[in-house]
Amino acid sequence: MSAQPESYTLTQLSDAWQRFGCAICSHVPSRFALEGSRIELHHILSRAQGGTDDAENLMGLCGELTDERCHWKVTTNRLHISWSENAKSWIWQTADESTLGFCRPLDVTLIDEVGMSDALVLSRQPLGAAHGITAEVPEQWMPEGTALGTGPQAAQSRFLTARELHTTVERGWLQLSLVLQYGMAHRDHLTLGFRTIGEWADAIGISKPAMSKLRMVSRTFQGSWLALPKQDQEALSMEGLYLAARMVKLGRWTPEQALSEAVAHPVGYLWRVHEDQRDDRDEFCTCPTCGKRHSKKLEPPLE
Repeated sequence: MSAQPESYTLTQLSDAWQRFGCAICSHVPSRFALEGSRIELHHILSRAQGGTDDAENLMGLCGELTDERCHWKVTTNRLHISWSENAKSWIWQTADESTLGFCRPLDVTLIDEVGMSDALVLSRQPLGAAHGITAEVPEQWMPEGTALGTGPQAAQSRFLTARELHTTVERGWLQLSLVLQYGMAHRDHLTLGFRTIGEWADAIGISKPAMSKLRMVSRTFQGSWLALPKQDQEALSMEGLYLAARMVKLGRWTPEQALSEAVAHPVGYLWRVHEDQRDDRDEFCTCPTCGKRHSKKLEPPLE
């Protein structure tokens, strides 16, 4: 396998192999595949024998829940991987040497094709910066039983928690926004093999409009409502927080004021305030002649 820059992390290499497929059987898992059904990084020279986490010592093999179970076969010595000096390639063969083949190399020239360059762009930014998330949720604020930290298992656990919360009315959505914020700070979607946070949300069942609202609430308040008295928390709704966050985006309220208004007023009131304060209501009107919208600063077009 061709050597690759040492700057690539294990997460980035794993993400690339998910899209490239198994080095032995060429299986490419679903973008929504969970642990066991995904491509797993195999150390050609095991760590016990001094093998490193460098890219040239890693190979992507399909997990034990796939049809071929290549990684399981290699680790249980049902398949052997060795270097062929004549072919200048890694080859695999069955234990009885009755069948053999070439391992597919993830060559450096394929980086763009498998999307590793996208992962690299994200990795240069602060955690969550690509999605407007600037801080993690404090661990004590996370829903009870939610996995914390980094790594595929923690990311998968948060994915399953988010999917369960998605089916819960209102209070579940408020908790879901915390799981979303924490997961985005750790780039869970990349860890699990999704290309975008939108694919992650789609796999859970979150619609695009709902995801947009969740992201705005997470970006604006970052879970700060959990510092309110319990009775104030009970007065909140996801829709109310979203409308309050919109007022912050319009520059009408500070986040602190918006949170106070979301506690004090029902959704209907917040909606009317939002509609009355939108910038386009101030700057545009509908022409009675042609029915089109024009800036109030300009004369309507002549017939």
